[in-house]
This record gives sequence, C-alpha cells and structure tokens, in this order.
Amino acid sequence: MKRLLYALAALAALLVGAVIVVVLIWDWNWFRDRLQDEASERSGRETTIGSIDVDWDWSVPRILLDDVAFANADWARDSVMFRADRLEVSIRIWDALGGDVILPDLVLRRPQVALEIAEDGTANWELGGNLAADAAADALPEDRTEMPAIGRLVIEDGNLSYRDAGQGIDLSGRVATATGDAGEEIHLEGEGSFEGRAFSVAFTGGSVLDLRDADKPYPVSLDARIGATTGELGGTLTNPFELAGMNITFAIAGDDMAEVFPIFGIPLPHTRPYRLEGALDHADDIWSFTDFAGVVGDSDLRGDLEIDAGQEPPFMTAELRSERLTFADLAGFVGATPGGEGDDLADGKLFPETPVDLERLRAMNMDVHFVAGEIDTPGFAFETMDATLDLQDGLAVVEPLRFGIAEGEVAGSLTLDGRSQVPAATLDMTIDHIAIAEFFASSAFAQEMGGLLRGRIGLEGSGPSLAAMLGRGDGRLALVMTQGTISAVMVELSGLDIAEYLALELSGGDVTLPIECLAVDFDIVDGVGSSRTLLLDTSDSFIAGEGSIDLDRETVDLVIVSDPKDFSLLSLNAPIYVEGSFIDPAVSVGAEVVVPNIDFGDAGAGDGLCESLKENLD
Repeated sequence: MKRLLYALAALAALLVGAVIVVVLIWDWNWFRDRLQDEASERSGRETTIGSIDVDWDWSVPRILLDDVAFANADWARDSVMFRADRLEVSIRIWDALGGDVILPDLVLRRPQVALEIAEDGTANWELGGNLAADAAADALPEDRTEMPAIGRLVIEDGNLSYRDAGQGIDLSGRVATATGDAGEEIHLEGEGSFEGRAFSVAFTGGSVLDLRDADKPYPVSLDARIGATTGELGGTLTNPFELAGMNITFAIAGDDMAEVFPIFGIPLPHTRPYRLEGALDHADDIWSFTDFAGVVGDSDLRGDLEIDAGQEPPFMTAELRSERLTFADLAGFVGATPGGEGDDLADGKLFPETPVDLERLRAMNMDVHFVAGEIDTPGFAFETMDATLDLQDGLAVVEPLRFGIAEGEVAGSLTLDGRSQVPAATLDMTIDHIAIAEFFASSAFAQEMGGLLRGRIGLEGSGPSLAAMLGRGDGRLALVMTQGTISAVMVELSGLDIAEYLALELSGGDVTLPIECLAVDFDIVDGVGSSRTLLLDTSDSFIAGEGSIDLDRETVDLVIVSDPKDFSLLSLNAPIYVEGSFIDPAVSVGAEVVVPNIDFGDAGAGDGLCESLKENLD
C-alpha cells in the first residue's frame, strides 16, 4: 500500500510538473487562429491578431496581444475601425472563475480608433444583422455594476477620429495620456481638427473603479475648444454609460453663435461674442439646457431650451428672455453683420446680401418664444419685443412679431419659406399710434413735428438674400400721421416764401402749425415703389410730392413742392428734389416754378385724403 501511495504521489508530482512545464513553455499562438475566428464570427468583422503571449502567474497572469486589428464597415472611409500595436491585460484568475472580472492592469499601446456615421445615420460601431454580434452587444455593460473592475488603465500615443457625413463633421484627435489607478482620476487629452478648425479637449473623470459604484455619482469635467468656440462642463452622472442622471453645469462661449451649427446642429444666426452658462441634462433622446444665463454682444440672455434628437429632423423648443436687448444684436437675424460698426454699409448698401442658408434652415424644426423687456436703440424709442418662431421643414413663421415703440407698437408677421430652391419672404406689419417725437428722440426736426403715426407695410418677394427679396418684392407702404405740429419756418422754407420767412425771423422766434394730415402711400412692384400719395397739409400750406423709391438699387427719387394757402409776392414756389441713395440722399432746390400735380380743391381736401387712407389701413 505504501508503495502504491508513493507511486501515486510521484505520478501526481510528475503531472503537476508537466503542467507547469507546459504552461511555461507553451506556444500560446496555438490559440491565435481560434481566437481570431471566434471574434470575427461574433462581430461580423474580420479580426486579426499578430501574436499572443502570456506572462504566467498563478493568481494574476498577464496576457499580451500584438498587432490587433478589427475591420471597419464596408461603407466606411477607413478599412480598419480599431488597431493597436499591443494590448496588455492582467486578470485575477480565481475571481474570474467565480464570475467577477477584475483587471488589475489594462494597457493599450498606439491604439487607433475610427468612428464614423454614414449619411443615412448608420454607425460603424453598430454590428446588427448578425445573431452572434447581437449577443456580443448584449454582453456589453448596461449599468455600472456590470463594468469590469480595472485597477490601472493606460493608453499610450492613441489616435481617435470621428466622422459624421450627415452633419459635415470630420474630427481627428490624439489621446496623449489616459491613466487611472484605484482612488485616482482618469485624464484624457486630445487635439486635432474639426472642419479645418483647431480642436482640443481635456477630460477628467473619476477612477475606473468608481464606474462600478452605482451608489456614488460619477464625477466628470471637460474642457473643449473648436476654433473660437469653447465649452466647459463639470458635475456628476448617476449612469455615465447612458449619459443619464446628470447634475452638470455647462458653459459655452465664442465669437459667433452661428459657429455651433457644425458642432451641435443648431442653426443659430450670426452674433457678436457670447457666453452662456446653465444646467445640462439628458434623458432618452432629449437634451435640455435649462436656467441658462449670459450675454450675447451687449445684450443679456436667459432661458431654457430642449432638443429632441429622436425626431427627424431634430426638434428644439426654447423660452428666451432679454431684460435689456441692444438692437444691433438683432442684425444677424436678417443676414447683416451683428453690431454693424459700418461693416454692412461699407459697399453703400443698406440691405444685406448674405445668401439664405437653406441647409441650416432645414436642419432643425423649432418652436421658440423670445421676449425683450427693454430695447436699447440709440436715437430711436424701441421699447419691447415679443416674437414667436415656428420653423417646420424649412418654413419659418414669426407670428406674432411685436415691437413696442414710442407708446405704440409695430405688430404682424414675417414668413421665410425655404422649402424650395429659391427662398421667399412675406412681411405683413401694422404700425399703430407711434409718437413721432418720442420715436426720433434725438431729432430736433421730429420734436417740432410731433404727431401720432399709423400705417401698414405689406411686402413679399423671392430671392437668395434679403436684398434680393426686397429688390424684387411687391406690396404697399402706407403711413398716416395726425395730431401733429410742424415749425412754421420749415413750412415757409419748403415753399421758399421769403417774405413769410423774414417776417418770422424779425418777429424774434418760430411758431408751430398744426398738421392736418401727413400721408405717405407707395405701391411697390418688382422692387420699385411709386407714390400714390405724398403730402403734408397744414393751416399754412399744402406740401405735396411724387416720385419713386427703388429697393433694389436702394435709391430715392422724389420731388416736393409747396402750395401756400396765403398770397406772397416773394413766394418762389420752386421744387425740392430728394435724390440718391437711402444711406446718403441729396437735397436740392430747383430753379423752375412747379405747380403741384395734385388737385387739392378746397381747404378740406387734405383731410379727405387722410381719412380715405386711414380707412384703407383699417
């Protein structure tokens, strides 16, 4: 029996020794083909491994894979989605046998990852259509507790690229370092380009082990820059794998809000430099940026917005408010240079010729409400603004569009139709009881003139830009002013009644005359407005005019004459010409005597014209 036991012991020792020898000298590449085939079958993509080696340890062996490559989708730009010179992973054997995957070390040397989304929205990391691939995808962690425990993560000299053909995004970056030990943070740094602009990102997260702790919010911090646009976020997530349970503060700043379009797909207008900060959250397909506040140019801005990325196209709702809006900051909404400073007028043009960007107009649907409590417009009494934008599939309707101006308001609607190749616009606005003296607060002429202004502006046109739409537009412009006054000196000079003027001057002062009617009425056809009515009726004179305005050339060509109601031997009754560009018209006095081309008839005719025009406006 003793001999039998000795023999069995010797045999066992021999077997253990043989196993140890086999483990130590075994060529692990014997498993390479099988591992490659298994990975390729499960993923549906060809997977290749240059060599396999193992640094054996009975408790924590270290596995080394060299020249690993994972093929890309057949439609993708790059042939390989993932490759690495070496993958090194250590694993705790006895924990793994118990079903708990613990990786004390994970090292990736020179990894290269190419992520891409096709124009139809298909992503190259989607492995659908293969049952084994779907099973592999199901094996990925759905919550933090299923995350493998990684003690130390090291990425050396990595490269990441991301391309989205539908959004026009083409990004490449370098991952300089990514290290994390138990209790330590993970740091990622990358740089590269984004649509030709310099790109950089720095990310800091909790330790890799923190990812497994579902009871502890995972801390994150990120700073990114694309061109002049910067983004900063910091806070925690309860489920980092689904970007859910956010308690994140997000700040974004840049030179121009329009530059966020290729980044986030939001078609915003051109603006002056801005900075906004608020709370960022995400649930399912909905992203929200709430309780944000900041500045855009010289205007303050606050509000809430929400984007449903699950709709096609995405849908944004927003409630925005500015306590003090600088009117110049609205220029970008009509294609002009925000802030102006003469840039828009450098070529002598008032209306911007920037083409309407149809791609941006169709990129997102919107429901946006904007309110301005106070508007800062030097020299003009704009007071408030209230506008609601409804944008659906390229059709933008701003209704109501309301400005509080000098105790009255201008209200109506603006429509921009970008559903066809050539955009079209329609403007329909009513002007109601605007006090001229308050509106033109800095104008001495307006102060002497006074009065309440009513009117209607209706215009529609098509073309690639606002300038082209106006230059080809059809419609009508009608204005009526009542309850006003005007300087008697100005009235006499308009008719060049030298005797009356000298009498007023010698009397030591000016007097004002009540305005019985001031009426302006233009028919606009193909961008050219022809006067139907152009008159000023006071107790002293009829002042009438005729002519045209050209919205395409941005010029005015008017002649104004006066018909004094009193007789004067020194009344020259010469015409006054207003000619030239909208920006800098020239005023001159003609030499010939002109009889007004309007039959005023009796003294009440002016009132009749005004009443008729007011009835048309109503």
